[in-house]
Amino acid sequence: MRCTHSGCTITDSGAAVGGVLGLADNGYLFEGAADDPLGRATLTGAKFQSITSNDPAKNNVLGIRNYHGQIAIGPYQFYQEPKRMRMKQQGTSPVNLLLWTSSLYGAKPDQQLGAAARLSAVGNAFYGTAPDTDPVTERLFFKEAPADVTLDKLSRALDDLRRLGEADLRLNHREPR
Repeated sequence: MRCTHSGCTITDSGAAVGGVLGLADNGYLFEGAADDPLGRATLTGAKFQSITSNDPAKNNVLGIRNYHGQIAIGPYQFYQEPKRMRMKQQGTSPVNLLLWTSSLYGAKPDQQLGAAARLSAVGNAFYGTAPDTDPVTERLFFKEAPADVTLDKLSRALDDLRRLGEADLRLNHREPR
C-alpha cells in the first residue's frame, strides 16, 4: 500500500491490513487485472474527511479499478466533508465490498458501483443531519439482521485484524528475557 496526500493505493489486487487515512483528496484506490489472484484488504481508521471539490478525480472515498477479491472497511467515521462520499467501481473482476460498524457523520455513501461489485453492510450508524434532510442514506447501510454471507465477510475481516495484532505484539512488543 502506497499513501500520499492524494490517498492510498493498493495495486495488483494485493492484500493489505491496517489503515490510518484521515484527511486526503481521496480515500483508497484498489487496482488490479482480471488474471490477478484474489486479494483481500481490511482497512480501519479513525475518520475520513476531505475538502469538497467538483473535480471528479477528488472526494472518492473508495475507488476500485478491476480489483479482484474482498475489501472490508470499518470501523471508520466518514466525517462531514464531502457530504457525498463517492464509492466508485469499474471493471469486470468480481469484488466484494463490506462496510462495517462505521459512523456516517453528516455524510452519505454515494454508490457508483458496477455489476461486478457486491456491497454488504453491517452495524453502521448515521449522525449529524436530521433524517428528513440531505444527506440521507439507503437502508442497506443500517440493516440490523445481516445475511450469513455478510457475517462471514465480517469474520474474515476481524481475523485479519487479529492476525495484525498478533504480528505487532510479536515484532514490536517483545518481553525482555
